[in-house]
Amino acid sequence: MASPSQLNIVITQNASGTITTSTIVVAIPQALQTLDSTTPGATQSGYSAADQLIRSIFRAGCFTDNQGNWYPVENIQKITAQ
Repeated sequence: MASPSQLNIVITQNASGTITTSTIVVAIPQALQTLDSTTPGATQSGYSAADQLIRSIFRAGCFTDNQGNWYPVENIQKITAQ
């Protein structure tokens, strides 16, 4: 099974009283994907590539999409790997 190449992060934002929901695509770094596919589940601390990226997002408290826009973790509603 191929390692996921991206996270789909569903967020909500409140812009001037209007709440919008959108999905932000975050690429999983190739280095994590390669490590995960050569030895599944054996990335740092035994977590998968997607797990590693999700953990780093929450440690940082924010994340960027593939265009470099920043979002706080408080806006995250759901994360799926694909």
